[in-house]
Amino acid sequence: MKKIYAFLFCILMLTAPLTGCLGGDDDEVPLWQLSHQDTWYYAASIHADNRPEGTPQWARDIWDNIVNIDPNAPMEYRPFWAMKSGGQRALTPEFYDEIRERTAVGYRVIYTLKENSGTDDAADVAALRADVEMMAALDALPWGIGLWNELEFGGSGTAQELQEFSDKMTLVDLPNELAALRQEFGVMISPPGFSSFSNVILEGYGEVVGNLFAGIDGVFIKVHSYGHVEPKIWVENDLKEEVRSAVAMPSAIIILEETANAFVGEHGSPKPGVGDQEGADFMRAAMYAGMQTKIPTAHFMLYHGIGHLNDISDPVEGELRRETANQVLSDVRRTGDINPPGALDI
Repeated sequence: MKKIYAFLFCILMLTAPLTGCLGGDDDEVPLWQLSHQDTWYYAASIHADNRPEGTPQWARDIWDNIVNIDPNAPMEYRPFWAMKSGGQRALTPEFYDEIRERTAVGYRVIYTLKENSGTDDAADVAALRADVEMMAALDALPWGIGLWNELEFGGSGTAQELQEFSDKMTLVDLPNELAALRQEFGVMISPPGFSSFSNVILEGYGEVVGNLFAGIDGVFIKVHSYGHVEPKIWVENDLKEEVRSAVAMPSAIIILEETANAFVGEHGSPKPGVGDQEGADFMRAAMYAGMQTKIPTAHFMLYHGIGHLNDISDPVEGELRRETANQVLSDVRRTGDINPPGALDI
């Protein structure tokens, strides 16, 4: 009998190391790999609400059901969730909750304080620090932060305009203030978001930012692009590398923080090119162009608490764009093909 037990024990010892090879948890392929998330996450970012009240959960769920991201994906394969605030209204508990919840779902949250005082730039810098300190205290730190939005909007790159653009940041020592927040809290940091590729690359604003932020660690660049520049132009001109070159940051993350064919002002009326087929075609082209250029594209916008004509979550205005996003991501998950026929056509 002892010989039989000894024999069985030997068999057990021989086969135990093989169990990992014959199936088990170690062999399970992560969802992000199965779904090609490392490929399509570039198309899956979104611009959420830009008010201190944040984005309602039902609207967040709508986008989640489209993108189906893996919350355990490596950080570099997670899409972005862009949040903004402005004015002198304090962030609400719901805003902090959104940062925590979105991070847990699997997004990289970006917080931008557009403007606080309206006239006192130093107060804006202090307000951003106060926001980040509160976020840290509430365990709600985002992936990245930034101050101000589209400072160069409408500019043409004259010497005076470029000097004013530079002065606004240097007079409050914005680069070093942001660097200090990164050092203290570990967040990524961004200069003010650019209103267009053209202003970064051709009009000299990118060079100003590059000079001011030279040598500072953890900088990412936010750019906005709307329908006057077709997404195929992003691909044909390799605009990701053009932006990197303009700001002299060869490895910086470049994010399209806002992109859409057109948008309606907060108190505007419906207009062509937003919720119609033209708007949906632009979204499809933007998603494929984002994947081809490896520029994360944050679609404008998921939800707005004042007017809903831009909203992808709106039952009517967002229907075609939701269907388009669903189709693009479903196709890429199934095939891995980021350049099917007609992908960039508008």
